[in-house]
Amino acid sequence: MANTDKLGLPLIEPNMTADVPRDMNALAEAVDAKVGVAGGLAVLGADGKVPADQLNVKDPVDASLTQKGIVQLSEATNSTSNTMAATPKAVKAAYDLANNAYRDRGNVPLNWNDAILSGNYNVALSSWTGYSNYPTGAYGYGKLVVDYNGGACVQVYYTHDNPGRVYQRVSYNGADWREWTEIFTTIGGIVPRDVVISGTEKALVIKNNGAPSGIRFQAGADGAFYLQKANLTTGQTMGNLIWVGLDGNLSWPGGDLNGLKQSVVDGKGVIAGAINGKGGNVTASNTFAEYAAAITNLPVKRFANGTFNGQSAQATSTVNGIDMNVSVNGLPFIVRRIFIRVILSDAVNSREIDAIVMTSNVFNDNAGAKGWRNNSVGIGYLEPPIQGFNVKLSGSRIDAYAGGSPIAKISAYEWWAYE
Repeated sequence: MANTDKLGLPLIEPNMTADVPRDMNALAEAVDAKVGVAGGLAVLGADGKVPADQLNVKDPVDASLTQKGIVQLSEATNSTSNTMAATPKAVKAAYDLANNAYRDRGNVPLNWNDAILSGNYNVALSSWTGYSNYPTGAYGYGKLVVDYNGGACVQVYYTHDNPGRVYQRVSYNGADWREWTEIFTTIGGIVPRDVVISGTEKALVIKNNGAPSGIRFQAGADGAFYLQKANLTTGQTMGNLIWVGLDGNLSWPGGDLNGLKQSVVDGKGVIAGAINGKGGNVTASNTFAEYAAAITNLPVKRFANGTFNGQSAQATSTVNGIDMNVSVNGLPFIVRRIFIRVILSDAVNSREIDAIVMTSNVFNDNAGAKGWRNNSVGIGYLEPPIQGFNVKLSGSRIDAYAGGSPIAKISAYEWWAYE
């Protein structure tokens, strides 16, 4: 017997014997058997709905990357979930974030306080005329980068000079701007504001790439601070260069700051004593500039000395005296007083006078010498003052004992010149 495709009800075939009551009953029973069962005919419940046990329906599942299912909505813009779907609100928030990200903002405004939207601002200025609140002294070509988030605003200006520099400042809600600070220097590195190193070593090492040694900043267990030379291969210290103890004294190999200070104090005392010994008036508390002024103003300044090697001149007769000019040139100061050792003798070098005579550039401030029987030697004045001297020595005729009158001879030997 054949059946229907959907409910599997019996079908009457042509070769079957006609028995209408029997076949109608069979059909009614077959239909009734399909009522109220899964895959059959539904029977409405009291609420007018089909009961769940008559439905061939499975419980829903969560969607994933590999199967369809129920998906939960989310407004988050920072989620990494593969099972949740973004709402239009979340898409709009993500769009706004992207739109306000580091985008090209065009030329920098005249007042840099107005550059508060995140992005890059072009700076191409031949002069800062008309602009305000930019980094003072900065190069006029570069890029201003702004990051505004949650009320905090950071401006960083990268200059295009050579070498380039970097300036930074911050504000809150575009107000209360802090001062610009240069954070990048010409030495090619970032200069940290504060560096805190903790741990057992408590050291900072500065080195050049490939160099076998470097400079090590070491905090010792004794509380002192050391600047050392270190072997970068072995990590061993190659000697202290400078260190600061708990007493604040700065030391180095062969000395320390307190000792240096005391040496300066002692040295100033010695200098003061020497100046006062020459007629000055200073103390150990004077400055070095005051010492220099006191030395400059000492009564006796620079001096020089030398010899004439017996330079001489002889009179023409026994009744005449003798004059002789002597000179010295090229001294490093203006000569204002001189002393000369001079000898007045006869032609055969029998001495009559051996004395030191003096003269200066002041009128009537000269002194000659006299000997036996009024034989004498005189000296002229220094005029005008020069870096050297040229003076005249004068010897009298020689009046000898018992009426003899030998020929006079004058000779010059040593000299002393004073500023």
